[in-house]
Amino acid sequence: MTLPLTKLLLLSEAMAQMPGVKTRSTKDLIKSWERKTGGVRSTAKGIKVQKRQAVVIGGITIEPDVLFEMHYSDGAQGGKDTVSPRAAKILIELYLCGRLETKTKPVTLEGVGQELIEYSKSKLSLKEILNAGKAEEDRKRKARLARLNRPLDQIHESELTESFLHDLFLHHKVSNGALTVAGLGISKTLTRSSSNSGKSYDWKESFSWTGSNGERNHIASQDAFSANRRNDADRNWGLGPE
Repeated sequence: MTLPLTKLLLLSEAMAQMPGVKTRSTKDLIKSWERKTGGVRSTAKGIKVQKRQAVVIGGITIEPDVLFEMHYSDGAQGGKDTVSPRAAKILIELYLCGRLETKTKPVTLEGVGQELIEYSKSKLSLKEILNAGKAEEDRKRKARLARLNRPLDQIHESELTESFLHDLFLHHKVSNGALTVAGLGISKTLTRSSSNSGKSYDWKESFSWTGSNGERNHIASQDAFSANRRNDADRNWGLGPE
């Protein structure tokens, strides 16, 4: 597998590579195992902190930190649960011995997705992958800033896409106005559209310029309400709910 391991595998993607696994039920099962490891619990005398203990499921010993890494989330990747390589290895073992919630009888190892198997062989720790991911994001951020910080006459005409122009005008703090980019005068117009009820609104930005070949260019972003009746200048009917 060529997965660069600058990001963790989603738990849902891991389970999708084990035929028949019930996603929600298995997530609940993992969390129930984690509760069995101990830790903080309430007693008649108040809160008691215990050292977490390993749990044994189907003859497989699972350490508390591995269970934690079986559904890890730090808010990245949309806040979805992820699984570390070593936790994925245990997850496969649990699946093969029939300890996960499944709709059908577990298949053999040959039936498990190759991406998941290769991922589980990685020797990188959770911390190493997270650090690698942060380093990659930092590299991308610096590369993006370097691209935006160039003198405007050093930008090539082929770079003039909607996403790049959005970033460029934002970087130069131009909401409605113009910049001379790649020797071309590019104007930006920002307009607001409302929902039919008028309670919600969204913004649409458009860019216009004449290219070096003499052709007129116009690109615009999509907004949520531009097609609504309230934003139709030629409407001749009443406005209803959104």
